[in-house]
Amino acid sequence: CFTLYTIIYMIIRNRTFTWKIKAVLFIIFSWLVVFLILSQASTGIVVSIITGILLLIILVFKSRKRLVTAILLIFLFACTGGIFLYLHKTVHNYYSVSDIDTALLDHYTARGNRYIHYPKVHEKENGNIVYIYIQWDELRNAWNKRSRINFDSLDRKGQQIKYTVIRFLSSKGLRKDEEGVNRLTNEDIQHIENGVANVVYGKELSIRGKIFEILYGYDKYRETGDPTGSSLIQRLEFWRASIGIIKSNWLTGVGTGDMNEAFQQQYEKMHSKLGKDQRWRSHNQFLSIFVGFGIFGFIWFIFAILYPPIALRRFSDYFFLVFFIIIMLSMIPEDTIESQAGVTFFALFYSLFLFGKREVDPV
Repeated sequence: CFTLYTIIYMIIRNRTFTWKIKAVLFIIFSWLVVFLILSQASTGIVVSIITGILLLIILVFKSRKRLVTAILLIFLFACTGGIFLYLHKTVHNYYSVSDIDTALLDHYTARGNRYIHYPKVHEKENGNIVYIYIQWDELRNAWNKRSRINFDSLDRKGQQIKYTVIRFLSSKGLRKDEEGVNRLTNEDIQHIENGVANVVYGKELSIRGKIFEILYGYDKYRETGDPTGSSLIQRLEFWRASIGIIKSNWLTGVGTGDMNEAFQQQYEKMHSKLGKDQRWRSHNQFLSIFVGFGIFGFIWFIFAILYPPIALRRFSDYFFLVFFIIIMLSMIPEDTIESQAGVTFFALFYSLFLFGKREVDPV
């Protein structure tokens, strides 16, 4: 994320680079964008987008040229509007359900075996109801002929593979019988074995698939109270546990040595349905500091981060500002400075841009 915005500055503001160097930089920039999408790095994608929007807003307020301001405003509204419309359309598509007259459902497969229908179970994939047109015996026999993973065992994500199979078939609009399994491609079989439950999830350049996964996890959490399996929804449970601990220990916190025990006790107190091997800490740096050190430690943490750049007027420097926005955003879904990679990134670039950079590159 930080490299993306460094390259943008180099291409637009640096006048010493030749067009050939800038062309190479643009290729690198394009690859990094593709890499973010290929790796399905949700945090990276969201942080990059929000950073860009915040920078545009700052530029709008700082620009003294009306034409430049107008262009920036148009670009800002186009970007935010485009994102909103894309999200709205994706959510609408997820919750749209194909019209089916349950009275007209077929009762037998092509082989003469009876289907099982549960039309009142509202689970769906790509608008197709999951729990209709199911013939378990045909599914089991057909699947075991095509896969080395037994139908009654687990996929590579630890989920019961039979449910992964019926969800994937539903996402393709196929019936859950022998004919449906036979119409799956070898690539589809590999996706199911890897725990991919929707054909959209398996597409490498699919942001829509990631949104579908989040919505599925949210619906499951809303209906069952179990957040296990969805990284975003699990974070909501981590944050809920953090807030519960803070309410009981807001003054001094629980101390850094007792945080693991405090979280396990809180999950039990909440009667959380989160799997015991998934009961982690805050996954939010601000909440983590509050849990460990209480209100005074939290205030000092915020002061220690904000005061030095304010005193040295470093928020007017493009590179420090971009770094600061990215690191602050990363602290919302992650305990950024509690991992070696995170604390190294923070300590190195915070110190470098704050104390080691002589000239200010204006925003």
